[in-house]
Amino acid sequence: MLSTPDWPDLPDSVDDASGLLPSLLHELWDLLNSCEDLIEQVGGGRAERRELRILRTRASAVCVDASGTELRQLMVRVREFQIDLLRCGDRWDVLVFHSLADLREEMTSRPQADAALAEGRRALAEGDREALSAVNRRLRRLLRPGGEA
Repeated sequence: MLSTPDWPDLPDSVDDASGLLPSLLHELWDLLNSCEDLIEQVGGGRAERRELRILRTRASAVCVDASGTELRQLMVRVREFQIDLLRCGDRWDVLVFHSLADLREEMTSRPQADAALAEGRRALAEGDREALSAVNRRLRRLLRPGGEA
């Protein structure tokens, strides 16, 4: 499971957070633009486009009258929306596979992990989403307790 990024603690008032807000607002708009790109790629429907409009409207409001709490909440919601869009397309399993491959050193059995990673690379090369999804499940089971992807 993906977790939200570790954003710095934001003060609740804009004045206290003036140094952090510009970069976080820029990140928020980058996320929204990424969501728009994903909608175009996965053929999002009316519901996805409506949700994006709502999120953009909220982002515009946060830019005008931002508080640290509102910005954090909106960024979490946009990240969740982005993950939902990724799951609709064919990229989700690929992203999960690469994340799990990065965690190879954290796996309980490196030989089993290496075999699964090789199988995952073959599935990627062949475009076999079902096989890649099965490999991801095997790799998740090999993670040490406390490690998640």
